[in-house]
Amino acid sequence: MGKWIVAGDPHAQLLTPVSRTEKDFFKEVVLDKFSQIRKIADKHKAGIIDLGDFFSKARGGIELMHRGINEALRLKDGDVYDLPGNHTSNDTAGDLSDTSLDVMIALGLKTNCPIKNADWFPYHLREQFKTKSQDKNNKARIAFIHDYVVPYTNKTKYLVSEDLKECVYDIVFAGHYHIPYDVQVGKTRYINPGAMIRLTSDPADMNRSVQVVLFDDQTLEVEFIPLEVSPVNIAFDLTKKIETMQKEEMGAKFTEELNAVRAKLNNENDVWEIIEAKLAKTKIENEVEYNTIMKFLREV
Repeated sequence: MGKWIVAGDPHAQLLTPVSRTEKDFFKEVVLDKFSQIRKIADKHKAGIIDLGDFFSKARGGIELMHRGINEALRLKDGDVYDLPGNHTSNDTAGDLSDTSLDVMIALGLKTNCPIKNADWFPYHLREQFKTKSQDKNNKARIAFIHDYVVPYTNKTKYLVSEDLKECVYDIVFAGHYHIPYDVQVGKTRYINPGAMIRLTSDPADMNRSVQVVLFDDQTLEVEFIPLEVSPVNIAFDLTKKIETMQKEEMGAKFTEELNAVRAKLNNENDVWEIIEAKLAKTKIENEVEYNTIMKFLREV
């Protein structure tokens, strides 16, 4: 086709996320974003590529959105492609049978790679990226992946990723992470347009740009195109911002304490016993608790 509108992580769902106000009717927000993307694609005579997590969950409740999404994106045109993410399959093997994404496929959504000189890495195949990105015999110039893949740089230090010595791709489009980035590392440009909808009251998410990318698969030219969004004070319950900051402070303190414990570890220590002992004395929100424990375990 040549030109594509590349969008990130819709996470379509019926229920309004807790951080957003009830007056911001979320189902209509989702359908509006899909409609905007279709209009942009029509204007540029481009196809549409979603970088994953088309829905927030594999099945249940969201069937009521199928007709609206179908009409907004005109799936029957056959030019809308989804890179399956971690929220839309039944299991870690990427099974889509009887899922909501499966219904979308029946209506015309495609899940294969639409570009000849590109590699396509759904979430369940993400581990293949490192090998193929380092294979000097790989002729693909473009990669699409639902995962964190940007090597550590000052601009992307918050991303969990592998350090890539020499990436063969000229450009890598990545979903999964909801905050946009555009980073050049060596010959490779790493782009994440960010989730097409702001889902949380995290200041980095709430105040960011909401956009899609116009991409030419022949020239590799890229243009960021903003989407229309509601003002922050209309879309979000700003009291949630305070809660998020409090959780971050708690998480940082908890991580500091865990690291102090980690420094004393030796081969005879049982890591889980240490963590359980620590948690028994620590009151902390479940989400922060989980994230900090997981980060701690990855580093041990």
